[in-house]
Amino acid sequence: NSHFAIYNKAGSPQLPSPGFVTGDTIWAGFGGLCQTTNRGDPLVAYDKIADRWVFSQFAFNVSGTSPTTPYLQCFAVSTGPNPAGPYYRYAYDFSAIGPGGIAEFNDYGKIGVWPDAYYLTYNAFQGAPAGSNNGVIICAHDRAAMIAGNASAAMLCAPVGFYGGGANLLPSDMEGSTTLPPAGRPNFMIRQNTTTELRLFKFKVNNFSPGSFTFDDGFGGALGSYVSIPFPILRACNGAGGPCIPQPGIGTLLDTLGTRLLYRFGYRNRGGVESLVGTMSEDPDGAGTQQAAIRWFELRAPAANPPQLFQNGTFNPDATNRWMSSIGMDKNGNIAVGYSVWSASVFPGIRITGRLRSEVRNRMQTETIIVNGSGSQTVNGANPLTRWGDYSTMRVDPADDCTFWYTTEYMAVTGAFNWRTRIAAFKFPNCTP
Repeated sequence: NSHFAIYNKAGSPQLPSPGFVTGDTIWAGFGGLCQTTNRGDPLVAYDKIADRWVFSQFAFNVSGTSPTTPYLQCFAVSTGPNPAGPYYRYAYDFSAIGPGGIAEFNDYGKIGVWPDAYYLTYNAFQGAPAGSNNGVIICAHDRAAMIAGNASAAMLCAPVGFYGGGANLLPSDMEGSTTLPPAGRPNFMIRQNTTTELRLFKFKVNNFSPGSFTFDDGFGGALGSYVSIPFPILRACNGAGGPCIPQPGIGTLLDTLGTRLLYRFGYRNRGGVESLVGTMSEDPDGAGTQQAAIRWFELRAPAANPPQLFQNGTFNPDATNRWMSSIGMDKNGNIAVGYSVWSASVFPGIRITGRLRSEVRNRMQTETIIVNGSGSQTVNGANPLTRWGDYSTMRVDPADDCTFWYTTEYMAVTGAFNWRTRIAAFKFPNCTP
């Protein structure tokens, strides 16, 4: 998670050989840890309203193997439509953001582009990842100021401490550029609550002065209140949600991230029909031999109390495990989902499925193979490599608002730290520019 590349839509690299550079390249000459360290976990988003690219990654010092303060999040917003830059650059410090001014390590950042702000959520750790997770950091960044290159562009964060124990939130991320959310609409944030419900929050920034926000159910509830949406689910790994995916030929099990919703939480406004789509990993047979399948959903009327769980389903066409998914919706309301596949007899590969808006609800079509894997992920020395595909992402091309772009990793040859990346483009035949 420490390099980036740029390709045109035909798949040709746009950077000089070898075709990729380190993430900190964008901050050359900026100074500080954003320039001098390259800690990775990059996020790349496209601001479709302004035709700008947004790049972000964290920066920190290290003592032994643990991060130490200051804990920074580095931001760069392109000055125009070229992803190669130049960029306006910013650094935000989380070293005193916790209760009583304590340091919080901003881990596992996720981004949502919204008309009034760039919304970010992080898992908060005291004492870095070796310490305890004590909640979620929920922040808004002044989008207008960042686009304008204002060096004092503000960050506004809700108090740390909501839902400790790894219960991450996802911000809503807008699809389309012609039909925006209704004026004044807050950013929707969501989390999965164990096996019973989805919890939907509204984060509204009034201005970027301290304390000028609401984070609640949107109906006058207290800080941290939410709208509950019944959503029974057995998380992957028979409810445990951790590493349980078997691989051909080796004993290392892969992590499902089954305790959390998976990136992204997509928002679409189709002429007044507002939809939010998301995915997670579900165990379809409990204590049986299968470990993970794709659970997906579409919420409509998200500002209502309650929102409508318009449709949802478990995509599980056979006994192969499917997980690490990402979802998107085109301008016609068609939905696509990309994901990884793996089992004791299937090497890790990439597949997609989807559905037309006109089809019977709660169902997906037959899946399509993007690439078959031909290797397993092994240990690194004595350390098992269990994490897999945290940055699986499905997005819709704003040029036609029809073409889906999906990217994630697969294994071509058995080994450690040698996964490959595949980028796939496709669209439904009923969607035309």
